[in-house]
Amino acid sequence: MTWDAVFLCFDVKDKSSLYTITNWWLHATEAGFCSSQDFRPDVQLLGLKSDLRCECALRLPLKERRVWPVTSLSCCVSQSEATSQARMIEAAGYNECSALTGEGISGVIDGPAIRAVERILEREHDMVPLPAKRRRLL
Repeated sequence: MTWDAVFLCFDVKDKSSLYTITNWWLHATEAGFCSSQDFRPDVQLLGLKSDLRCECALRLPLKERRVWPVTSLSCCVSQSEATSQARMIEAAGYNECSALTGEGISGVIDGPAIRAVERILEREHDMVPLPAKRRRLL
C-alpha cells in the first residue's frame, strides 16, 4: 500500500495525546512503516477540538490564573508546543481544526491534498516512457 499523506491527530485539550501520537509515529517509522515506498509520505500533525483550548484555562481557580502563566498550568497543548513536536518528528506541518466551528478544516485538507496529487502526477510522469524519435526520410 502506498501512503501519500499521513495525518497524526491529537486532542488539543489533552497533552498526553500529543506525546502519545508523536511517540507512536517515531516507533512506527523505526519499525519500517512506509519503508517499502521510495518516498516519504506528507506527514501532518493535526490538533483537533481547537475550539475547546480555552476551557483548560477556565478550569483553573482565578487565584492561580493571576499568579501563574496559563500555559504552564494548562492541560491544553499550545500551538508552539505542537509546532515544536511537528519539527521533532519531521512533519511537513502542523494545523489545527474544530469540527464544531469548522475553523481550519479547509487548511487541513487543501495543502496535503494538493501535495499528494502533485506527487502522484510526478510518479505517473516518471513511469511514462518517452516517445521514440521519428526519423524522416528525404
